[in-house]
Amino acid sequence: MKSSKLVFGKNCGRILLMVIFLYAWFLQPSFAVTENADKLYLSSISEGSITAKIVTAKKITQSFVIDDVIFIEIERQLLDGFNDNSGEKHIDLMAWFCKALASSGNEKYLETVQKVANHADDPKLQRYAQQSIGTFPFHKKRNRIMSQANEYVDQGFDVESAQFAVMLRADAFVIKRDAAKKIVRATFVDPRLFDIVEQELVKGLSGETNNDKTYVDAMAWMCKALAASGDQKYSKTLRLIADEGSNPKLQRYAEQAYDACQ
Repeated sequence: MKSSKLVFGKNCGRILLMVIFLYAWFLQPSFAVTENADKLYLSSISEGSITAKIVTAKKITQSFVIDDVIFIEIERQLLDGFNDNSGEKHIDLMAWFCKALASSGNEKYLETVQKVANHADDPKLQRYAQQSIGTFPFHKKRNRIMSQANEYVDQGFDVESAQFAVMLRADAFVIKRDAAKKIVRATFVDPRLFDIVEQELVKGLSGETNNDKTYVDAMAWMCKALAASGDQKYSKTLRLIADEGSNPKLQRYAEQAYDACQ
């Protein structure tokens, strides 16, 4: 009896330590992927509870430069479990595994996700798998862009800020928008990023038409990012967007950002 209590106590200690470690990890910015984070991803996907696996799969869809060993494990579990009718939570996990594989941008996983879309018993899982298939090209392009982040790391940017920088420089407004959102919500980013935001805003004035929703959203979020800097030196650019922006919504957000920088 005494030895059982001892083993139970040790197990509880390990579980508590893992919970604390994972909690701290999940609070990290989702773009700052390190070698240690890759190890945590693999540990959680391989040994975690179904809830931990879902949270990890969500993190992976937002991250970059993930070790392929992790995707291999996700693919294995997806193939083993996509027709395992273990309940709604299991279906959610399988759906997130499809999204995670798509986030790799690696077409070698396309056949697996297509198999789920074609042969899963659950209609919801079929639907999510089909949606994931459509995102492979976007993630392939996104990950190719992210591979250029080392250029900014060499200039002294931290990993997260370097990733934001290459996203802002991307030739796709959907990626610029995602970067701007992350900058607005981040606790800290390299101040040099705001100069890049300003440059991309000015460049964007002669960009898409005012009917392009993604363009308007991206430009509006970049205005918010400049406002988040709190630096008055960006007021002139925000005033320019507010006066000459091609869309009333964009002009409105630029005006609000201008006021915030005064």
